Amino acid sequence: MNTFEVIPKKLAANAIMGYKDKEDLLPLETRIQFRSDTYSTRTIPSLVQHPPTKRVEEDTKDTTCSCGGNAAGKEALAELKNVDFTHKEGCQINLFETTIRHLGGMLAAWDLTDGKYPILVEKSVELAEVLYTAFDTENRMPTPHYTWSAQQFMILGGKSPSYKIMYEKFIEVAKKELFFRPMNIADEDILISGAVNRVAGEAVELNPELQHLSCFTGGMVAIAGKIFNRPDEVKIGAKLADGCVWAYKTVPCKDKTECPWDTQKWLDAVDSTADEEGVRYKIGYEKLAPGMTGIQDGRYLLRPEAIESVFILHRITADPYWANAGWNMFKSIMAHTKTNLAHSAIDNVMDAMPKKVDEMESFWLAETLKYFYLLYSEPNVVNLDEYVLNTEAHPLRRPR
Repeated sequence: MNTFEVIPKKLAANAIMGYKDKEDLLPLETRIQFRSDTYSTRTIPSLVQHPPTKRVEEDTKDTTCSCGGNAAGKEALAELKNVDFTHKEGCQINLFETTIRHLGGMLAAWDLTDGKYPILVEKSVELAEVLYTAFDTENRMPTPHYTWSAQQFMILGGKSPSYKIMYEKFIEVAKKELFFRPMNIADEDILISGAVNRVAGEAVELNPELQHLSCFTGGMVAIAGKIFNRPDEVKIGAKLADGCVWAYKTVPCKDKTECPWDTQKWLDAVDSTADEEGVRYKIGYEKLAPGMTGIQDGRYLLRPEAIESVFILHRITADPYWANAGWNMFKSIMAHTKTNLAHSAIDNVMDAMPKKVDEMESFWLAETLKYFYLLYSEPNVVNLDEYVLNTEAHPLRRPR
């Protein structure tokens, strides 16, 4: 095992132990914080003996498997036997989070251990039957919204063409209205997935803002391009992933193929009402890099979306560029988030010495560290020809 694999694995092991017998780990104060957004809360005392262990271990259960943490995995299995998912009195369940975290984690662990531990599928069925009640509506949908992805196409073994059709319709609109090339001083050929504003009867208006949550788009488009034999979209996915490595809110260019640097255009985009001195003061005060026009939320919450796309592009292309980009990201995260016990979110990535905000979400373990680990693992570790990673990075085996 190489050094790049060992470091994320050790960090995950240390943080999981920090969570032991706690609801939420406060990485700076090293104390318990109770939450009420999942099954593992004090409002359901009969559900578990140690509430935090259940929520975190279910979300990270397959991380302990994929990283080879056999001891931690066995302890999690022992704790799982004490969970009663049918006891819901006084509990408000988040359908989305419970599905991707609890159910996804248990099913992924079942797949990764080749069905060795029946308790995993027993508890999965128990929980799924509870979640299924959310579909007891007139149209059998829990909400009026639905999502799509190439991953859904793959997990169904390509038997349902509807997901391919939905992707094909979406991607053409996204390429036209949603993806944009940001003006940057090095003239890098990158793309960003922004947002659009639409008023009935009026033209679509691009909002050139990148949110970290949207950084999964590069990996999503690249996988779809690979699965649906659309090689140009693998390249688009790579440009989107590169855009997330580069920036947040930027100056968009109308031309996606050519975008020369224009200092005056940048200054006008930062603030078109102020004089140049005032604009440059704002740039310095807000620590805006060339091409950026503003930072609405400078926090880094240990989120995984950027490294998710970097990992996927590395697996698809085998280009060492992505491994190098990931390692630079990893070093930056380590430099600013590490605590004596685990890792903490930070308040402003634009500060040279950002403050830690004493929060560590379980997706740091279930997703972020897992993607870093897999980025430097051999391709046969959670092979993407054999597994589909769900929204919470839990690997589910594709039909053979």
